[in-house]
Amino acid sequence: FVVFDVVLVNVLGLLLALALDTNLKTRNLLRSVFFIPNVLSMIIVAFIWQLVFRELLPAITPIKEWMMNPDLAPWITIMVAVWQGVGYYTVIYLAGLQGIPQDIVESSALDGATGSKRFFKIVLPLLVPAITICLFLSISGALKTFDIIFALYPSNSTAIGIDNITVNIFYDAFRDKHAGLATAKAILLLVVIAAITGTQLVITKRKEVEM
Repeated sequence: FVVFDVVLVNVLGLLLALALDTNLKTRNLLRSVFFIPNVLSMIIVAFIWQLVFRELLPAITPIKEWMMNPDLAPWITIMVAVWQGVGYYTVIYLAGLQGIPQDIVESSALDGATGSKRFFKIVLPLLVPAITICLFLSISGALKTFDIIFALYPSNSTAIGIDNITVNIFYDAFRDKHAGLATAKAILLLVVIAAITGTQLVITKRKEVEM
């Protein structure tokens, strides 16, 4: 979940930001459309997608069980997480793109740099501060994801095997009444998140200095 969620929200967020950082007449409307899922309550998001996967898709596809299918449930969870979160990262990347001095980009174009070369040699290096923020937020958020899984599968996530460590901690503490075990797992999760995000910040900050 962490790997796919982090990769997809950042790649899609950057692609959408690049598309919106153009002269599209509907770009302001599209910005609002992409950001709306991020401000919706997770209960509303879960209700919408439960309706889609329990009522709509079984009626129009050969697959009659989506939500409770152990092979599909992990991908459904990832898709819903990406759908809700990608708008937030799009806004951050868009702010980073609009902060890039246009004279540098225009000068590179006059020097003969093609579109792909301008992106990888000019735009992407100048976008590293935004990438640092987005990676930090997406990695830490994915590692402690709880609400999406719990809202989509409030009582049966264990049965289909999509519990992550955060949901497992919740069940240990409040369902099984193992407060000590849950506390130990929570502290361990805190250490893991701090180690991973700390390493990521050191690496990307170093890239910012180099570029």
